[in-house]
Parts: sequence; structure tokens; C-alpha cells
Amino acid sequence: MTMVAPETIIEECKNKSYKELLAIRDKYLKEIRYYEKNKDKLLEEIIVHPSPDVIYQWNLNFLGKLFSLIEEKFNEESIELEEEVIKFAQSNGYDSVIITGYWKDYVVYEPMFFDEENHYTGLPHYILANKDEIRLTNDEECFEILGYYENKDSK
Repeated sequence: MTMVAPETIIEECKNKSYKELLAIRDKYLKEIRYYEKNKDKLLEEIIVHPSPDVIYQWNLNFLGKLFSLIEEKFNEESIELEEEVIKFAQSNGYDSVIITGYWKDYVVYEPMFFDEENHYTGLPHYILANKDEIRLTNDEECFEILGYYENKDSK
């Protein structure tokens, strides 16, 4: 088995999405956990090159670099998503948004007005966003989210 420099694989991963990078991370974490759980048994088995210790160290080194790329991709995708959410809010009569948190598979944004006028919008709807869609909450979701954050805050 020939070992490639972690930087080479990182370079190949740069065009992958955040979600794809998480799948790669999980694969390497699984290998690391397997090694840590079975280290003594692995070292007693047939001699292989590179040794399980070297593969383990390579995996740790690679994951360190991969985590930096994941952080970069997360920030990049988050900024792109927020820009799209602001456009969506503005197309629905709001001025902007602030991030409220996370709920289910969505980032939750509160739509905002910046003028001094009173705006009667009915229920406190939120904007839900993920990679696949951006939309306003329906009435049921708006109550679920209010309850979710109320319960979260009381803990």
C-alpha cells in the first residue's frame, strides 16, 4: 500500500460540498476508532507495511487538515445561504434577517424590519433554510419552533 500525502487528498476534496466532506470525515473517524479499539490485536497480526500505527498517525494528520477544510466549506456555504435568505426575506417585504438557531434540518432566521413603523404580520413566522429550500414557516411550525426554543431556554 502506498501512502499519499494528506495534502494531495485534501486538494482533491476542495470541490466537494460540506455534506460530502462530513461523509469523508466519518469514514476516517471509523478507521481511527477501529484502530483504537483493536490496537493490541492489530499489532499481533501479520506484519503489513505501512504498519497500523503509521496508518493511524496518517489518519489523524489527514483529519486535522480535513477539519480545516470542513470549517472553510461550512462558512462558505453558510454565507451563501444567508445571502439567499436575505433576498428571500426582501422579496417577502422584510428588510433583512437574523439567525435564530437550528431546528430539525433547518437554519432558522427571524425576518426583520428596520423602519420605525409597526408591522402587523400575524403569527411570528420564521424563515427556514437549508441547502434544498428556503421558505416561511407554516402556522404549526411557527408554534413548534417557539416551543422548541422555550424548552431549550428553560434547561
